[in-house]
Amino acid sequence: MNGQAENIGVNRVQAMAEASGTAAYARVFLPDVEVRLGADVRGNLETALNNLQTASSENSAPKSAEARDAISAILASYENELNLTEYSATSDTAFVVNAVASYKAIGELRAKNPVDAEAIAAAYTGELQQVTQIIDLAYGLTIDQNVLAAIEDVRNGNQVALASQVIDKSLQRVFALAIYNRTTLVLDNFDSLATDELTLEWDRAHAAYQAIIGTAARVNKVLTEDKQTLKDGTNPDLDDQITLAFVNGREALSKANANDRTTVAIARENIIVPLVRSFLIGVLREVEVVIANRSTDVDEARVEQLEGDLFYRTVEVFIAQDNPSGNDRIKAQLTGDLANVAANEIVSDISKGIIGQLRRNISQIESTFGVDRNQALLASERVSLYVNIFLPDLELRLSTQQRVEMQNALQDLREAIETDNSAKAITAGSTITEIISAYENELV
Repeated sequence: MNGQAENIGVNRVQAMAEASGTAAYARVFLPDVEVRLGADVRGNLETALNNLQTASSENSAPKSAEARDAISAILASYENELNLTEYSATSDTAFVVNAVASYKAIGELRAKNPVDAEAIAAAYTGELQQVTQIIDLAYGLTIDQNVLAAIEDVRNGNQVALASQVIDKSLQRVFALAIYNRTTLVLDNFDSLATDELTLEWDRAHAAYQAIIGTAARVNKVLTEDKQTLKDGTNPDLDDQITLAFVNGREALSKANANDRTTVAIARENIIVPLVRSFLIGVLREVEVVIANRSTDVDEARVEQLEGDLFYRTVEVFIAQDNPSGNDRIKAQLTGDLANVAANEIVSDISKGIIGQLRRNISQIESTFGVDRNQALLASERVSLYVNIFLPDLELRLSTQQRVEMQNALQDLREAIETDNSAKAITAGSTITEIISAYENELV
């Protein structure tokens, strides 16, 4: 809507594109608006969205302002309802809750000067170390050893700033993997475990999420116009998206409806993929600071480079499986010469890895369309989530119009799957594929 307001009366075509984008975004949550506020309010929102598009076509600033005001008023009411959404755990998750509390205590200790290694070691001992060891055993990692070695470095005054970041980012990785592990367990065992058993594991995942909810709350990072560094983008509200997914998934654990397993699967994707995106944003945050400081404060740049590397280790599998060479390039930049850190290359290699995941899910839609609607819907959810990771960069490299066309095609694809409309699905899929190919050609 801000884009529409900026362009109305100045650039009619751009204003129309922004109005179309407004409607495309709104369609994502229109069903939820109806659930929370009623069918009348949903109808009023749809009318206001249509009015905004009509006003843009007419290039009418007064009508545009009236439509935006109507939309904003409804969105304010809707957001208030979302803010009331809370996750209510009923299981005993004290083991994970205590681990999270210890992690937060370590965060406070790391901020003190001097850093108290003995206090950090004491806070780590107990549930937090046990959770770390469980994750190490499950995934063949050595995070516990890494944390203990970093604590020892702090104790000996050996590169304390670097060691403190190793402790923090390594433990964030533990909690991210714990969320992945427990939500995956729930989905894999949905049919075989009782509701209370599923609920316990889901509650544990949500408890672990409280350790890294701050990481998920960060604003996006996008390339500057010259693609030499990065800057703040919009806030994708990943923390709220993940919380809502936890709520929706938990409600479906009752197994009261035939499609509850699909609901849990979609909820899990809306937890895992946004978490991956939040860690990738973390990587780009550190890259921005590395580029800003490498000529003036090498020590600070080294710390930020290490943080970027630790963030990336958590999610590199999502890039490496479809872009192994790009994965190697990213890791080389996050561990090598500061002068070689290039924002455009890192963003491009991340996008190439995500595009591989995207194409795999498009193929799954093609193979399951009209055969297994639930699997096709799940794949379309993944497609949408993956596209959103690089959508701001797609707009930068292509155009706002193609961003809007992509959003509309994603919505059309989902609607086509829900209604078994093969013609609509083919058209939407073709649009998505064409735009992705054009975007990929712009990557370095």
